Amino acid sequence: MTEPPDADAATGGLASPDRRLQAVLDNASLAIFLMDDRQHCIYMNAAAEQLTGYTLGEILAADRPLHDIVHHTRPDGRPFPLAECAIDRAFPEHNQMRGEEMFVHREGHFYPVAFCASPVRNDASQTIGTVIEVRDITRERRAEAMRRALVDELDQRRGVHDPPRRHPRVTAPLPDQNGNKVALFSPRASHDTPGANPEGGGNPWPSARPPSTISTTAASRTSST
Repeated sequence: MTEPPDADAATGGLASPDRRLQAVLDNASLAIFLMDDRQHCIYMNAAAEQLTGYTLGEILAADRPLHDIVHHTRPDGRPFPLAECAIDRAFPEHNQMRGEEMFVHREGHFYPVAFCASPVRNDASQTIGTVIEVRDITRERRAEAMRRALVDELDQRRGVHDPPRRHPRVTAPLPDQNGNKVALFSPRASHDTPGANPEGGGNPWPSARPPSTISTTAASRTSST
């Protein structure tokens, strides 16, 4: 009689829930930190080590809040107290916090991150820790800055090269079939109006709004005559 294959071997060594969880954490692209009730980091995955420049062993040996290691200073050089950190408010406020912050790398440079901090609760619904997911958004910030710079440059070029715009000429109001007076655009726009055709052909104002209708009542027309 053939013995059934070992479950662990059949699943490539991932039969154990602990092994499956570790495989997920080790291969996740997001940096993941697990904090205790003192805001000390008690676990970080490989992506978190790569993000911060610190190893888990170094973080554990520091024996202090993670904030004091990777989020202790503002970009302008002022100290950043733990009590003012939005990330660490997830624990005392028992609520998920999201946002963007500037972390300090082990080598000393700042880098922008997007974070999500979620409280961890036990079976009695008591908050006992925090899970923090962090993503480096340096490339996104750089791409957005380049996009804004390009838009600003294009706006400046338009301001330099575009000729001044003039309002199109308007003829005297004429009554339509309902007795309403309508202001009509002259078919011969000024030559410096962008897109104008001096011969009157085509649409000389492709981006202009339709002319507004100036309405008067029939009684008013009768009294004026």
